[in-house]
Amino acid sequence: MNEPHIRIRAERVDAALTREALKVVLPINRQLGPWQIKAARLLAHGTRLNRTGRNEPRLMAEAEQLAEHVEAQRRRLITELNALPPEFARHGRFQDTLKALNSISEGVRAARAMLEQCSGNAVAIGSLHSLKPSESPRV
Repeated sequence: MNEPHIRIRAERVDAALTREALKVVLPINRQLGPWQIKAARLLAHGTRLNRTGRNEPRLMAEAEQLAEHVEAQRRRLITELNALPPEFARHGRFQDTLKALNSISEGVRAARAMLEQCSGNAVAIGSLHSLKPSESPRV
């Protein structure tokens, strides 16, 4: 009898690597967009507050919290990469995710620096307002 021959192809190695890489990076990648938006928003607020000389401590707390989350995910990803075979560490999905986490970290650092500068400006402006007229600085 003539039975139909079913042909089964071997899975490509790169397809298997991609699937395994996605299992690791997908939970992080789902958070990247919201984190990027939050970092950009914090930087914009810091820039605006710096121009006006105002201070918003809640924004600094938000920036610190975001920095902690991003750094924790970066450390977790590196730990997971170190536990995997070397060909995984070279996979583009991991490299792209690490680059994105580093980029977000840089944005948060810039926002925190701007917000710290705001808090210094607010203290300086506040001290000027507390001066008596006879103590006002000469301009």
